[in-house]
Amino acid sequence: MPKSRRTTRNHRTVRPLSHKSLPVIEKAATGLFHWVTTDHSGLSQSLSAMPSMGFIDCLKYTLCRLLIAIFCSVLSGILMFILVAYVVPYLLIGAITW
Repeated sequence: MPKSRRTTRNHRTVRPLSHKSLPVIEKAATGLFHWVTTDHSGLSQSLSAMPSMGFIDCLKYTLCRLLIAIFCSVLSGILMFILVAYVVPYLLIGAITW
């Protein structure tokens, strides 16, 4: 009786990053870093374009921006509560027919 030949499985080896892919990864990481550190709100541009003010005027401006930010945060919290508490259950129960 002849011996059966065992077939060996070819295991794929993990190859290190090639030299061609490193510049692509570096360019993507650099672009992401520049995007993250960019001021997307435009606040720095508006502050640099603003005429010089006194100390009290700066405090009023900062307080006004702070109050607007707090109001928008509270409003978005209320809207999220309404969405989770009322809209999502309505969509789930309304979609199911008994």
